[in-house]
Amino acid sequence: MFKDVFTNETGFSMYDDTMNTTKKVGNVTLQDYMKFEKGIESHIEEMTCSTYFNILSTKVFSKDPMLGVDKNKVWDYADDMLFKNAKFPLPFINLHPYYGPGQEGRHRMLALENAYGKSATGNVLVLTYPNVTKDDIVDYCKRRWGEGNYESFIDYIESRLDYYSQS
Repeated sequence: MFKDVFTNETGFSMYDDTMNTTKKVGNVTLQDYMKFEKGIESHIEEMTCSTYFNILSTKVFSKDPMLGVDKNKVWDYADDMLFKNAKFPLPFINLHPYYGPGQEGRHRMLALENAYGKSATGNVLVLTYPNVTKDDIVDYCKRRWGEGNYESFIDYIESRLDYYSQS
């Protein structure tokens, strides 16, 4: 059962930029700029606390992801969710090879489970390396630099994406 307890922003501007389709960088959205020139994209996944921690334990942490969790903070957040209808910043999981791995949101996801049960789900931002084709790059370059100039920027974008694919 989905619970709308998280805002639409993480509080980390770079990660929030990966979702921004309204701001422009020249002729392209900030979301596209982040995807092609910073080599990072994101999507929202609805997940349970159990799913969140499973991903953390297999792809983010080398040790138990519960280490360092403050149970008092979890209960305070759960109380705020239940009794104050509080909304918290969007949790994220960063699976990007260059920028990650990382996460923010263990306490919030545990609070979601404590407040609403094991089947409760919430939105999580998942950050990854973009899956783009040569045609995607050409289309981006045409939109970013115009029909008459785009060809000289294709190698630039390919090299940027190659750089950010490294861990």
